[in-house]
Amino acid sequence: SCLPCAHGQDSGVGAPACTEQYRTWLIPVVTVLSLVVVLLLVIAALLKLRQNRRTKRVIAAAPQGIVTLVFTDVQDSTALWDTMPVGVMKAALVLHDQILRQLLVKHRGYEVKTEGDAFMIAFWAADDAVEFAVEAQVQLLEAPWDPQLLEFPSCTTVLASDNTTVLFSGLRVRMGMHTGMPDVEFSRENHRADYFGQAVNCAARVAALASGGQILLSVDTVQALTPVAPGQVPGFEVLPLGPFKLKGIVREKEIYHLIPARLRQREFPAIQAPVSTYWTDADEVVQKCNRCSRPLRCQRCRAESAEGSITSPTSIVSAPRSAQVTAMLYSARRASRQLPGNTASVDEQRKPSVVTPSSEPQSSPLSK
Repeated sequence: SCLPCAHGQDSGVGAPACTEQYRTWLIPVVTVLSLVVVLLLVIAALLKLRQNRRTKRVIAAAPQGIVTLVFTDVQDSTALWDTMPVGVMKAALVLHDQILRQLLVKHRGYEVKTEGDAFMIAFWAADDAVEFAVEAQVQLLEAPWDPQLLEFPSCTTVLASDNTTVLFSGLRVRMGMHTGMPDVEFSRENHRADYFGQAVNCAARVAALASGGQILLSVDTVQALTPVAPGQVPGFEVLPLGPFKLKGIVREKEIYHLIPARLRQREFPAIQAPVSTYWTDADEVVQKCNRCSRPLRCQRCRAESAEGSITSPTSIVSAPRSAQVTAMLYSARRASRQLPGNTASVDEQRKPSVVTPSSEPQSSPLSK
């Protein structure tokens, strides 16, 4: 016999089928759910298409290919926030941001991102980047800063020897730029184009060498500038400072000082470039330890066994004398260590040679 259904009726053949009642409302429910799923998929596809179009539009508006990247940063900003009233610093940064944003639009710049008081800007042409930096330094000097801000040591007004020409006043902003081919990607954080790669690292390192109110260029940016036409007087000078070892950059980079004609009397301290204590041989091949086949730059086997092959540095590249002295002292401390199982020190086995940096670029690069 057939089992009774929920209504007490048999579900056999000829009995009133309760399944018909379930079918009457189950089919519409399934249909509605299917339509909802399809609608959600269509909405998701449209949103994805819109996002892709927006991404392409943003990337298309950003400089691509060979671009000039500019980094700016306010000198002593942390100390200023600790010393100055919050209202004074907020007003100063608003004025600072307003000046930079107006000028980057004027010179076809693209604001990549900001971090605190630091700007990262991309330009289609090196000439636009240089004109932006020159005009920015002049306008920052002439800006109406709060008198309370001018009491801070690095913001005080500094006059030239004639006691009339103002050289420094208000926030001092360091600037550095490099020209290269970075990778361009869409940033979901700020919905703008962002840049990655060695070109970005180089531009940031060049800016880090500058002092407040100073503009530094890499040799790549200088080479990308349009030559001055005969009889034309540029509004700036470009002076070579020599080769420098930049942090994270294997090869030395020639650095130039961009001096606006209006501010040619400004003076800056010597650049303190970082010095690497590692080296490679003249053929640019990292030599290996005879004992463990590790690169010699790890230094471990050299301290564990006298069997490790020791290679002297081919060069220690540094512009400032104090940095080279630091590197020489570092080598001297390592040479004075006694190796286990051997009374002879590293210095006694093979004395490292230090090549004094010359005005010409060194032939062998330094590794990180």
